[in-house]
Amino acid sequence: MRRIYYIFLLLLSAITLQAQTMTQWGFYQQRQLLWQTDTRLIDSITIATPEWTDLTFVVEQTDSCLIITPSDGEQTYMWQLTTNESLAGMAKYVGMEMLTPEMFWQAYIDAKLFVPSLDLERGKIELNYAERYITDGRYTVVIAGCNDSGQRTGKFFTASMRLPARPGKRALTNISTEPAGKESWLIFWQDGKAIRPLPSYQTDSITVAVVPEPVTLALDVTEVGKTTATISVEPSREVAYYFDYVPAEAMKEYTDDEQFANAYIDFLRTNYGSQLGDIVSYEKDSYTFTENEGLVSGTDYVAIAVAINMDDTTYIPMLAKKAFTTLKNEYIEGLDFSFAYLSADNKVQITPTMPEETYVWCIWPEYEVKSKYGGSVEKAWQTDAIRAAELGYVDTGVSYVNLTWECWSSGVYYIGVAGYKNGQTSPVAVYKFDYQY
Repeated sequence: MRRIYYIFLLLLSAITLQAQTMTQWGFYQQRQLLWQTDTRLIDSITIATPEWTDLTFVVEQTDSCLIITPSDGEQTYMWQLTTNESLAGMAKYVGMEMLTPEMFWQAYIDAKLFVPSLDLERGKIELNYAERYITDGRYTVVIAGCNDSGQRTGKFFTASMRLPARPGKRALTNISTEPAGKESWLIFWQDGKAIRPLPSYQTDSITVAVVPEPVTLALDVTEVGKTTATISVEPSREVAYYFDYVPAEAMKEYTDDEQFANAYIDFLRTNYGSQLGDIVSYEKDSYTFTENEGLVSGTDYVAIAVAINMDDTTYIPMLAKKAFTTLKNEYIEGLDFSFAYLSADNKVQITPTMPEETYVWCIWPEYEVKSKYGGSVEKAWQTDAIRAAELGYVDTGVSYVNLTWECWSSGVYYIGVAGYKNGQTSPVAVYKFDYQY
């Protein structure tokens, strides 16, 4: 585990979080499952389809037969003649509420009833009513180009009619076609149940945005001391995640958890790239942070854990967080500070009562103390001292504030100083002065 400093919060912008979905997607060909989503992002899938043709058909009736004439006598095709009763029976057989004539066609293939030598036709055919045991009623004929594997190679042509036709009556039947299409199926599943099939229309490729499956990260913070805290995380399933802590004030830079999580993931990827896998965890993990990672006493923090999809640039949208506060340091009895203005050098001298103790001083114009810290110099010091200490601005003995460097304009200023050793070790001493530039 490597400590990541919270400075990233000031450098990153938010990324839009993808919306979650719990729906599964399945791609079928000839009702054979080719692919189904799991937890990986799939940009596209291309389905192999048979060569498509422009085969068309004319359907005619006589008082004794039904005549089907293809536009190309050399290409193979298949026909299916169905009644409403046939559709209802086949629907019950395949476990669906209803079937369209086109779905009846596909169910015939799925039921292993297709035999190329018996079902494929070429050229003009005549279907004799008597030989086919066609009784009086309403029928639908479904026709399409078909290869010897049972894959459709052209549009569906459908015609509804009453058979047998009236004696002596010969009529051209108007037929309808579906949109040109190749055979592919897209089925939506929810809770393991198919909720909508897509009819077999032509599809060269399908692009699907699939959000990875959400994961739960159980996060806890224990053994909180002055400069120590143990953070533990247990994921609901094995998944890459990173855990750390950030100052509570830094979290306020972001409008919501999603914006923060996006910024943090972007920060990790930008700074670690291909080495990101070296710092993430996959199973239950914990780490005790100390002053070596930047913890200071008496400070509000937020422990965080973010799940990461390592396969691509997206991530599983999950952020776990928990606030904690390190214990305050005990003040060093007798540690105090005095101030003296040295007009010759235009400096303020700071003298501690205990020269060996470390301390941090900060300076602000009065308007900043009022606008940012509610007029409280103590709050201003407690906020800025940690940053100053991280940058190395920790003093011992006598030190000097050079007003020529520190004061950029005329006005009232405050100097705040207090003992500091991984946290505050004395009350804040305040020096107020009016500076004329």
